[in-house]
Amino acid sequence: MNRLTATRLGLGIALTLATLLMIPGLLERIRIESTHRVYEVTVPATEVESIIESGVDADGAYRQLQEAGVSSIALEMRTVEDLEADGRIAVFRRAELVSQLLLAGEDPSQVPEGPGEYIVLLDGDAAFLDGEDGLAEALAGGNPPRRIEPLEIGGLSMLHVTGAVDVREVVVGYDMELAREIADRGFGLIARVPDTVDGDPDATGDTLDRLNEELGVDRVLFTGSRAPYIDDGESFRRLVERLRATGYSVFLIELLEQEGTARYVERVGSGMRLHAIELEQVDPPTAIDRAVRAVRERNIHTIFLRPTPALSAEGRLEEIVTVAAGVREHLAGDLEPGITAPFEPLEKTPLLVAGAALASLAIVVASGALVHPWLAIVFGLGTAALIGGWLAGIGIAGDLLRLGVAVLASALAVFVARPRERIGPAALEYLGAAAVVFATGLTITALGYEDRFLVGSTDFFGVKALLVAPPAITGLWALYRSLGEPRLRDLPRVARLPIEIWQVVALGIVAAAGLYLVIRSGNTGAAPSWELNLRQWLEDLLYIRPRTKEFLIGFPALIAGILVTARWRHGWWLYAIGSIGTASAIDTFCHFHTPLLVSLLRTAYAVGFGFVIGVVALLVVRRAWPPVRDFALRHWG
Repeated sequence: MNRLTATRLGLGIALTLATLLMIPGLLERIRIESTHRVYEVTVPATEVESIIESGVDADGAYRQLQEAGVSSIALEMRTVEDLEADGRIAVFRRAELVSQLLLAGEDPSQVPEGPGEYIVLLDGDAAFLDGEDGLAEALAGGNPPRRIEPLEIGGLSMLHVTGAVDVREVVVGYDMELAREIADRGFGLIARVPDTVDGDPDATGDTLDRLNEELGVDRVLFTGSRAPYIDDGESFRRLVERLRATGYSVFLIELLEQEGTARYVERVGSGMRLHAIELEQVDPPTAIDRAVRAVRERNIHTIFLRPTPALSAEGRLEEIVTVAAGVREHLAGDLEPGITAPFEPLEKTPLLVAGAALASLAIVVASGALVHPWLAIVFGLGTAALIGGWLAGIGIAGDLLRLGVAVLASALAVFVARPRERIGPAALEYLGAAAVVFATGLTITALGYEDRFLVGSTDFFGVKALLVAPPAITGLWALYRSLGEPRLRDLPRVARLPIEIWQVVALGIVAAAGLYLVIRSGNTGAAPSWELNLRQWLEDLLYIRPRTKEFLIGFPALIAGILVTARWRHGWWLYAIGSIGTASAIDTFCHFHTPLLVSLLRTAYAVGFGFVIGVVALLVVRRAWPPVRDFALRHWG
């Protein structure tokens, strides 16, 4: 038994046993994901207020939103400027206040000398002065600290505020009357907290507690580019404690770099993912597609819609209703509109841990064994150390373990597929490579079996390396095999070999594929219009589409390489291209926030379609294109 055969046999036994050990824990994750049968569409309260204030009937507007599938409204915190615009307060500088008192025939001598601004309470609402949501309490704090002095002058209640750069910009709390009205109409509420809030964190906690106690609000959405109090360790700690004690969950906004929000999610211990869509930037059909894909493919159950500002009030309402109704139609029979809740906690079981550790060791040791037995020992010892660090909760150890397993398995999957001349044996080799991909995907899922990965507060470390390293590794191997497995002393002879045109073309294809891979990877990767149209067609046909670089590039190249390399050593370059597909498929499972069943289905589609496309393409090239046909017959029959 040669080394390759022994390695394949040992790898197969180990991965089979490891998968059996992991299955109960992985089924538990599937159960947790499958129990979320509700999605939520939410809109900002400021947009609803603006639409109604522009003359649209309030009852009709709220009814249209509900019927379309809008389940909740996100309530913004008010600023001093908002209260002034509502006519509840008036803000004066000292000279302005003195002038107003003189005009009213009052004695201004009681107005204190010195800097500061004066907030006069016009409607006599004591809730803004006293109690949990008191205006004085909300204005306190800040950096530098603001000083608040209650005054009674000329029969007016007012606050003398010093230390504020611009008191109108200070965030003071929620409009409870509006919150009650929204709740009475049957909508859920999401409490928004802006990054500009800088008062006493306990005052912020008090107003959130009040929303929770009176209206059952238990979800918070931070606004702006960073989370509140993130630069103030003590204030951050105090707000985290308040949120955790009250039972709040924190939203993470997909594709938005919001500094500090992930820290809140991990410290509070409860988070959810939200996808925000600016309707000004996309048309309704595109917005509907984005929302549906977010719910189906990425475990995002909350969609935040913001209408186009330039539209009329009726136009903004119609835009929201059109998109929300479209999402409801596309998800009908699958999920229902409602109020979303956090996932149940993920808990690693001993069997899951044992299976993940065994599979990791098997993959890494087998990769080393293909090169040299001593390298297998070195790789095994290093992996054992990383597994120990992962179990001890050392973050970098877990990151390196997941990345190392993913990269090596992506290359290993193609290496274990031996060249075969006939389609039957070649198909079996291809399925063996696919089995390694699936087993590795499940192993990566087990290595990332934590709530922080599921909700997206922590991502897989090294995505670019995963997509680029396997083609680079297999490319070097293809070069070595294509040159006839030269030794070091053969390098001068190899350097003098003539370069043929087909070799330049092949190298160009590999380089182009690699460049395409880098450009297309990640959420911001560029895709041509034909690919976007193909994606949409596949979405409509298959529910979940396979990745383009897998079923059109990587896996077709792999099955073609298995068949071609049996008769032509330069076919190893197709193996190198094939590793693009295996790396991308394993990367699918590294998106931990994606439902596990979706990852399995997507990869199965890619493997199946890739096989058919690769075989058909190979037959077409050999029989229908005379120059390539003659070349193929000359070199490999």
